[in-house]
Amino acid sequence: MVNTVGKNVSVAIKSYTAGFLDADGAIMAPVEHNKESRFKLRSRIVIRVTQINREVLDSLAEEFGVGLVVKNRDCYEWIIRNQSHVEWLLESLLPYIRVKRKQAILGLQILSFTISTKDDLISVAALADTLSSYNVRSKLQRNSYVLKVQEAFSRND
Repeated sequence: MVNTVGKNVSVAIKSYTAGFLDADGAIMAPVEHNKESRFKLRSRIVIRVTQINREVLDSLAEEFGVGLVVKNRDCYEWIIRNQSHVEWLLESLLPYIRVKRKQAILGLQILSFTISTKDDLISVAALADTLSSYNVRSKLQRNSYVLKVQEAFSRND
């Protein structure tokens, strides 16, 4: 099977997709438990685009060759979790993203961050908190990822 990730996608499709992401998408950076990571926590960037019309999302997933379309209650979501795919997609769409430009830039910063120390993880968690502050749903929940990381370290020390 040929890997289609990274194939040439037209400017029209990139700008069309950026519009979907701006209007009906989310760029998130949850800090979550992970047994395999050095500090048992990691931050990942997740992209979600929500639509009632599944065919639109299926065509985008096929065009870009990344992500998965799943049913979520009464709508569908195109979800991209693979970190190399997320990075490639954000870099591809960045010139066309308007509303979620700050989130995309923060997401790319988080993806490029190398975590070697606890301070590095706290720095990434701070970036994740900043990214989260731009998301409407996250404003209602306001979980502090920095606090989550600091609490995890205090329990382990």
